[in-house]
Amino acid sequence: LIVLGMLNSMSMSVHERTREIGSLRALGMKQREVIILLLAESCWISVISAAIAIIISLPMVWYLGSVGLDITSQMPESIPVPFGEQFYADFRIRHFAISIAAATLTAMLGTIRPARKASRLVVADALRGGKIA
Repeated sequence: LIVLGMLNSMSMSVHERTREIGSLRALGMKQREVIILLLAESCWISVISAAIAIIISLPMVWYLGSVGLDITSQMPESIPVPFGEQFYADFRIRHFAISIAAATLTAMLGTIRPARKASRLVVADALRGGKIA
């Protein structure tokens, strides 16, 4: 889902910035440098998004880790709960690090195709605002 979302976002970004990419290429930027520029942009977007998601989720993580979740109040009396009444979340720093790494990697994977298309633009067509094939 992240790859498709980034593919869509970066495709639209490249499409809307066709003239800008053409100007950069006209000023001497190489195809490889355009790809690196767009991959860096995608990387920063995913890292910032992951950081915001972690900040937003920290209160829930703290609550589930310290207070827990009482499932017996949600279960009918006729169904015995043999595995305990209170569940506690077990979150560690490495879980957050893995999430950020996975988000960044998948975002960059979703950016490769639009970045390659952008780097292959003919400079004259890009400066006129031509369409990306």
